[in-house]
Amino acid sequence: MSTQNLEKSFGAAQAASARLERRVLKGCLKMLKSVPDPRIDRQKRHRLSDVLAIAVLTYVSGGDGFRDMERYGRKHAARLREFLELKNGVPSHDTFRRVLSMLRPAVFGVCVRLWQRAAAGRLRGVGVSLDGKAVRRACAKGSGAPVVETAWVDGADVPLGEARVDSKENEIVAIPRLLSTLSLEGAVVTIDAIGCQKEIARAVRAAKAHYLLPLKDNQPTMHAEVLMFMEDLVASGAKSLTFSRHVDKGHGRVEVRRVWHSSDVAWFADRAEWKDLAGFVMVETVRTVNGVEGKPERRCFITSLKADAKAFRKLVRRHWGIENRLHWVLDVVFLEDQCRARTGHAPENCSTLRKIALMLLRRNAIGGMGVGPMRKECAWDFDSAKKVFLGGEGKEVAA
Repeated sequence: MSTQNLEKSFGAAQAASARLERRVLKGCLKMLKSVPDPRIDRQKRHRLSDVLAIAVLTYVSGGDGFRDMERYGRKHAARLREFLELKNGVPSHDTFRRVLSMLRPAVFGVCVRLWQRAAAGRLRGVGVSLDGKAVRRACAKGSGAPVVETAWVDGADVPLGEARVDSKENEIVAIPRLLSTLSLEGAVVTIDAIGCQKEIARAVRAAKAHYLLPLKDNQPTMHAEVLMFMEDLVASGAKSLTFSRHVDKGHGRVEVRRVWHSSDVAWFADRAEWKDLAGFVMVETVRTVNGVEGKPERRCFITSLKADAKAFRKLVRRHWGIENRLHWVLDVVFLEDQCRARTGHAPENCSTLRKIALMLLRRNAIGGMGVGPMRKECAWDFDSAKKVFLGGEGKEVAA
């Protein structure tokens, strides 16, 4: 796929996403109503959709934790009845804790993923980044912090799904499980070095997507062979290589990024073990900070996608959107690492609810506000929170 075709696919995907956006986001409450309730009928005093809606609104409005959810509900009970039932009043904090602890993420996640997938629009040629994030205080005594592995759609700012693992080391097990639940046809899946595994490459191709995986010390022999091969081609000026160069400037730093791509895989003895291997990519980065030029850093990647160096340069760069646009915001704006919900399924369900809130805030911003100011606006003005939750006019914001 050429850069021009890849950019056309990416643009078409964004346009389709924009057309779906308003209709889909207005369906958030409808989506919450579709979640199956795990509780016994005789023990239900509050509708599950009411519990989940108040939880989302709490996160939208700057709150966090089960007590904040109860306080938010009691503070705005009269206004919440405009679109929620609240037949038996506002749930207590114990009810929020109990419901979110027992609600199975596998069941909740199916409903959320269908809603998020519709909002993402077309994925052909679009990068989907997978990365894990630890929720540091959501751990019981003597155990490690749970890690939530998330699939993130570049450009659309939409999480496609997530899976919980008990420690960072178990991401290798969680990634294929997460991939099997997602609809990724035509997408380009990028993962950090821990995801450079033959089983994961097969799982990506089984999902009808392409992979772009970095080689590091977890594949030392392959890394050394590919690096030597690419450096020899660059040194000899091989015409079979495609090349792209880009310069970033800002904050006293100049970063020059050069990318080479080769579709020659015939020399690689283990090529059959990597499903549909189609090429190798080498990225060289040179940073100059305050006039002092650093040493070149070279990274290598393997891919099943047939494209050119310019397309790969953009895909490699866009992978870090999951860190900048999702994980950083969850840590700094939503203070996710301070969340102490740790019983049952609460850590994963609360993580899902925060991502729903982030998605709604980004697409229903008022006057181009960032996520932080938007949360304050929603805390100060219930009409703004209602508009964000139910869907309304607004432009997507950058941070």
